[in-house]
Amino acid sequence: MAIQEKTKNNNKVQAVFGGVIAVVLLLLYSSILVFMITQVVNCGTADERCGEAITKGMVYVVTMIGGLISALVIAQLAITPTGEMPFMKQFEESANMPPENQPRIGKVGITRLIIIYLSVWVLLGLAALVVGVIIYPDRSETISAIGNTWLGLAVAAGYSYFGIQPR
Repeated sequence: MAIQEKTKNNNKVQAVFGGVIAVVLLLLYSSILVFMITQVVNCGTADERCGEAITKGMVYVVTMIGGLISALVIAQLAITPTGEMPFMKQFEESANMPPENQPRIGKVGITRLIIIYLSVWVLLGLAALVVGVIIYPDRSETISAIGNTWLGLAVAAGYSYFGIQPR
């Protein structure tokens, strides 16, 4: 019995720690990508050097974290049954616990956090697609690449989540 309790506590700690890391990385990714998109949009003409304030470090961090976030989203959507909320399997055990042992954030809080996380991923990817591919394709290779990559991953996520089989 003590081993089961320890395992449940470890799973809860892992879920919370993993969630905190995921949110921190999303915030870092969001702030850098919004800054980069703002630089591209505020640039004058296509001939002018755009994005001089964008450093190689920013490009590295945003592409690396963007890949991690996208991999997390795709993996979770691929294993989530159609119509169910992604990421919830980790918290199903705690839902069966007595109220005093359940995590403070609760199922409603977790659901809101998941919706916010997925919404930020979708909105930032869509912004990179619109700005970097459709409106200003020649101003930033990085924003264009992020937009193109996001489009492919969003299609893959949709196929995975809705169980669509390509013919």
